[in-house]
Amino acid sequence: MSATRIRVERLGKKYEIAPVHRDYPTVRDLIISMAQAPIRRLFGRAVETDYPKSTEFWALRDVSFEVQRGEVLGVIGPNGAGKSTLLRLLSRITEPTEGDAWMHGKTASLLEVGMGFHPELTGRENVLLNGAILGIPRKEMLRRFSQIVAYSGLDRFIDTPVKRYSSGMYVRLAFAVAAQIDSEVLIVDEVLAVGDMEFQAKSIGTMEGASRSGRTILFTSHNMTDIRRICHRCMVLDRGRVQFIGNVDEAITAYMSDMIPAPTVPMS
Repeated sequence: MSATRIRVERLGKKYEIAPVHRDYPTVRDLIISMAQAPIRRLFGRAVETDYPKSTEFWALRDVSFEVQRGEVLGVIGPNGAGKSTLLRLLSRITEPTEGDAWMHGKTASLLEVGMGFHPELTGRENVLLNGAILGIPRKEMLRRFSQIVAYSGLDRFIDTPVKRYSSGMYVRLAFAVAAQIDSEVLIVDEVLAVGDMEFQAKSIGTMEGASRSGRTILFTSHNMTDIRRICHRCMVLDRGRVQFIGNVDEAITAYMSDMIPAPTVPMS
């Protein structure tokens, strides 16, 4: 059986950016345009507008890599580098424009705060719903339910609708679900940053243990200490492209050197 859990080949995601209109058409403009349209069609002239056309934006382009069983791959880069786009593609939340991605084994994702939770449902109902979405039988989720609640520390609020949760409470419950189910791949975006220090440390420790037990983890964070602590390799993204992938310290050095502007030389 192959040890490869994630394989990505020339993955790309393109968006169409709608132009910003400086002025909205007035009622008078619309009436004139409607009146002129039959005349323009009669003389074979297309109805013209002054609006600029939309432009293409590649959030991710030509990304390729593999992650092995039990490996933790860190993904770092500046805001807008394409990190979250990559994780959304791998989580099947959105479809790629080009390229392919293969995920071998059950995958659990922890992305934007609240993603996967229905705001009107209680914490208890959302835990069971998430289990159903991941294909876990209800009986099995009920068996694990007390462990999930204990890990989250939200026993007092588990029957409260999650729309009343703080962002930190959202993350606690979502990570508890992701950590306590048997998935081969765990995808974690930088949402852990909204939790308190104690829960962040607990989560990082859980991911370390999950890796040792053979789970593959893809982890994005702006916290270089966490990246150094749990990642075996690291990938640097910038403007949607892979700038570096390999040794963690080398990746962080490459990323930080791009962030720090070169010193200016004073004029003599």
